[in-house]
Amino acid sequence: MSNSSTSVKEEKNHKRINNNLDNYTIGRACEDRETFRIAKKPVYAISYYRAESGENNPKQVKKMGGKDFYLQSYTEYLQDGRKRYKEYIYDHTRRIENYHYDEKFDNLLLLHRVEPNAENERNYYNILNYYPDKLLKEEIEYRTYKGNDFDVQGFTGYKAEKNKSSLTIRINDIGYDSIPAPQEIYTFTGDALIKEKPLYQSKKQYFEWMVSRYVPVKTEDYVVKGRNIAFTYDTKGFITSETWMEDGQPVYTKEFEYNAGHTECIEQQYGQQGKEKSTKYIRKYNKQGDLFFEQTVEYNGNKLAPIVTEYVYDQYDNWTERKKYRLSAEEDGDKIPVQHEIREITYFENDSKVRELPFPKLSGKVQRVAATLPKSAGKKQKSINAFDQAVEKGKYDTKITKTGAKDIKDFTPKFWKLKATAFGDLDKLPGDEAVAVYETPIPADVGFEQVLAIFKKKHDKWMLWHQSAGPLLDTQGGGTMGNPFEGIAIANRAIVVNHFGGSREKWSYKHIYRFQNNDWYLIGASVHFGAPCDYFVDFDYNLSTGDVVAEYQQEICNDEGKGSEKHWKERFKQKTILPKMDEFIPGNNKVDVPDLDYEVYY
Repeated sequence: MSNSSTSVKEEKNHKRINNNLDNYTIGRACEDRETFRIAKKPVYAISYYRAESGENNPKQVKKMGGKDFYLQSYTEYLQDGRKRYKEYIYDHTRRIENYHYDEKFDNLLLLHRVEPNAENERNYYNILNYYPDKLLKEEIEYRTYKGNDFDVQGFTGYKAEKNKSSLTIRINDIGYDSIPAPQEIYTFTGDALIKEKPLYQSKKQYFEWMVSRYVPVKTEDYVVKGRNIAFTYDTKGFITSETWMEDGQPVYTKEFEYNAGHTECIEQQYGQQGKEKSTKYIRKYNKQGDLFFEQTVEYNGNKLAPIVTEYVYDQYDNWTERKKYRLSAEEDGDKIPVQHEIREITYFENDSKVRELPFPKLSGKVQRVAATLPKSAGKKQKSINAFDQAVEKGKYDTKITKTGAKDIKDFTPKFWKLKATAFGDLDKLPGDEAVAVYETPIPADVGFEQVLAIFKKKHDKWMLWHQSAGPLLDTQGGGTMGNPFEGIAIANRAIVVNHFGGSREKWSYKHIYRFQNNDWYLIGASVHFGAPCDYFVDFDYNLSTGDVVAEYQQEICNDEGKGSEKHWKERFKQKTILPKMDEFIPGNNKVDVPDLDYEVYY
C-alpha cells in the first residue's frame, strides 16, 4: 500500500505551491503520476485499452487473447510523469490535448485541446501566466469554433501576498457570464496550508505537509456551520482516524488499522455519536502497493461480495494488465468479471525525445480579457450586491409603473430584467401590440416572480396595456433545469407562452391566451412529459371547444434497442369555464382521462 510518490524528488517551492492551488489545468497535467511508478524508469507513453461493448463504438479496437479491447487513450509524458500529449474519444468525439511548457519544462504554459472536425473544428485554450518568481498569476480560458473566433470561458486571478513567515494566495474566479465567484484564500506557512473556500462543502480546511504531500488535519464548518472534522495519521503518513464533531460531541467516526507492512487495512465506521459500529471495509494491497482485495461488512456482520483485482506487471513494477472481479461471499465463490484493462507502456531510452509541439498562435484578444474582465466582473458584482440588498430591504418596484415609452426596454423597472419580447396583432385593431417577459426581484415560492407585460402602440409610442404574473412560473420553477421560461410569441391574435423543466423526467408546457370579453383568458394548453426508456405523455387541450387528445406510450430499452410495451391514445370532451390569465397557475390544473384512471396536469 502506497500513499504517495515518495520516490520522486522533493519539488521546488513554486511547484509545491502551484500544484496545491487546486488549479484544474495544472491538476490535469499531473493526474496520471499516481497511476504508474517512475522510480526505476520514466514512462514515455501509455496506450490504455479496456474490454467493452463494440456496438456503435467509435474507438480503435485490438484483439488480445481472443477478446476485443478498445483503445481508451494514448498519452505521452515528460520524464517527471506530467502529460505532454493525449488523444482519446469522448462522447463519440475525437479529442487531442497538447500540453505546452516553458523551455525547461518547468511551468505549464498552455493546455490546448482540439476536437478535429472538417466542418466545425473546435479549439479550447487554457493559458497560464506566472509571476517572475514562477508562482501562478492568472489563467485565461477561451475557445474557438465555426462562426466564433474568440469565446471567453473564464478568467482566474491569483494575487500573491508575501510576508516574513507566510504566503497568501487570493483566488478570484470569473465565469463565462462575467459573474465572480466568492474569493478563495490559500495561506502557506512553513509546512502548513489553510484553504478557505466559501462555495465548497468544506468551508475551511487545514493541511500539513507529510511524506511529500499535503494531508488534511482539520475541517471547519463541513456542510453546516459548527460541524468540524479532525484527522490523525501514523508516522508513515497513513490515516488512522477521522472524527466528525458537532457541539463538542462526536457524531461520526472512522478508525483505520494496519498490519506491520501496511499491506492490510481495516476501516471501521461508527455512527450514533461515534459509538455504535456501522460499516466496515477490509482492504488488502500487494507488494507494489496496489489494491487487490476489498470487502464491505455491514453493521450486522453480513459480508458483501468482495471485489478482487489481479495484475500482471512489467520489470519496472507497472501493471500491464488488470482484471477486476466480484466474488460470491462464500469461500471459493465464482468470479464475476467486472473490468478488464490492458496498458502498453513504452519507456524513455537514451535516444528518446519529448514530442515537439509548435506553440499555437493565440488570439490577440487574450490580453484584453486579462485587463478588462476583472473590472467588468467587479461592476457586475456591485450590481448583484445592490439587487440582494434591495430584495432584503424590500426596496424595489412590485409592478411596472411607467405607462408610456418610445422603446419597450424603457419600461423596465430598476432591478427587473427584460427576458424576451415579441410583436404582432392581438386585437384586429389599428396599431401594433407587443408582449414582454421580465424577471423581477419579488420573492416567490421558488426563486422570484416573473411578469408578462402587454403593450399597445399608439402613434409612435408604446403604451402599457396589461401586466400579470399569472401565466409565468417562478425563476426556479424548472427544477434542475433552472428558469423554466422558454419563450413567448404572438400567433393567431393570441399570446403563446412556453415553459420547460425537470431533471431525468422532462416536461414542457405551451399555454395560449386570448383577449375576449374585455379580459385575457386561457384558450389552449399542450403538455409533453416523460423520460427516455420509461414513458412519454402528450396532451393537447382546446379549452374553447373542450376537445382533448391524450396519448401515453411506455418505452422499454434493452440490448436489442427500444420498444413500446404499452400505448393508448384517447380523444374526449372536457368543457370548462375559461380560466382568466391573471388567476391561472401553469401545471396546477387537472384533467382526468375517462375510463383509464389517469390524470394529466396542465
